[in-house]
Amino acid sequence: RVLEGATVTKVLLSKGKDPRATGVVYTRSSNGRVRNRNLRVRPGGEVIMSAGPFYSPKLLQLSGIGSTDVLKKAGIRVRVPLPVGEATIARPAIAILSLIHAPVESSMNTTLLNSPAQRQLWDTGRGGVFGRATASGNGRIGADGYVAGVGNFADIFDTPVIATICVPNVVSTGFMHVTSSNVSAPMDVNMELLGDETDINRTKRCLRHARRLHKNLPRRF
Repeated sequence: RVLEGATVTKVLLSKGKDPRATGVVYTRSSNGRVRNRNLRVRPGGEVIMSAGPFYSPKLLQLSGIGSTDVLKKAGIRVRVPLPVGEATIARPAIAILSLIHAPVESSMNTTLLNSPAQRQLWDTGRGGVFGRATASGNGRIGADGYVAGVGNFADIFDTPVIATICVPNVVSTGFMHVTSSNVSAPMDVNMELLGDETDINRTKRCLRHARRLHKNLPRRF
């Protein structure tokens, strides 16, 4: 079954020197009241959680899985010493945009996106405009990173735009640490975005390459 509106606050671990996950603690809100509940895994069963890139390390650390120094500082009992939340990587995505004279790609056309007929195509599994992606190609620039070429970009609807997005390979790393055993307490996060000169230089080379490409683009298609 799928539990909607549930937030996992802790992974339950078995006792002993080699603990194993046996379930989760989660909260659910109804009528203004918050209730904590336990969900234990039956033999042969499993619980699948969707916690995302930031809450996943927080959840593990709150459960006692993480770096010893970090957990002790937060007042959390260490159950499994692992480098959770350490050496995190954040890769920037920086784009160069060019306006062109060309038909707007259909998946960015608000008239089509608001069309009941197009919505019906999607709801009945026949795709339509909602089944079309805007990305048109991806490439690699040596060891520096990757580029993505898209026909339209972000929230620029009804505008014919070509974008080249640089996503460099980075060497700088950061961290995500819990600061308290309280699940509502904010984390100490340092992503070290572009924190190393190598990352900056790779980004600059990619952007210079993209700029040369855009200068040679025809203004009309």
